[in-house]
Amino acid sequence: MLDSEAGAFVFSVDELGSYLVVGGDELVIGHSRAANVDLPFLADVGGEHARLHRKLSFRGGVVWSITALGGERVLVGGQPIEGAHTLADGHRVELGRNLSFRYRHPDPGSTTAMLELESGAECLGTCAVVLFAEGASGQLRLGSKGGCHLRSSALQHEVQLRRSGDQLWLDGERPEAFRRLLGEPDSVLSSGAIGFSLPLSERIDLQLAPGSASGPPFGVALRPL
Repeated sequence: MLDSEAGAFVFSVDELGSYLVVGGDELVIGHSRAANVDLPFLADVGGEHARLHRKLSFRGGVVWSITALGGERVLVGGQPIEGAHTLADGHRVELGRNLSFRYRHPDPGSTTAMLELESGAECLGTCAVVLFAEGASGQLRLGSKGGCHLRSSALQHEVQLRRSGDQLWLDGERPEAFRRLLGEPDSVLSSGAIGFSLPLSERIDLQLAPGSASGPPFGVALRPL
């Protein structure tokens, strides 16, 4: 089971919702009653229904595959899979009649991908799962441009979230625009990037864009599970 000690946390973004951010090369998907499940769901799925596995390709990119466990059924693109099935951006994965998701990998230059949950499904109260890779190549991009993992027209300047060991860094095209609302950073780089230690010990609220006559300020929050 995931917990804050493993570095997992929730990333909430104004207008977009909350995202479960998890690391690791293998994640087991299953029912919330099962003891050894990384991504638990209250849905019509097996206790340990499927395993997600990450590896780097020869070209340096990331490849995620999914494998059914214990005779359970997994469909990709409407077709049942046998063995490990490699996922590509936009693939629809069905694990049960009330649990499906879209695999998203919008930025080929990033080793971080996402699972967009469908039909109101939630994982630990979130609407999507971020498969967060460590290092500079695993940056999670938030902005208005194509290729961003999370897109919002409210952000004129892109923001990136990345992990290095037990440190979480928030950086962007204009880091001086970051306004800390709650929670002081543990570190500040000369570039202006701000860092927080993992596991998170408290909720951190940040304003990334000022408000306007037509709307309130744009902010994000990071919190432990």
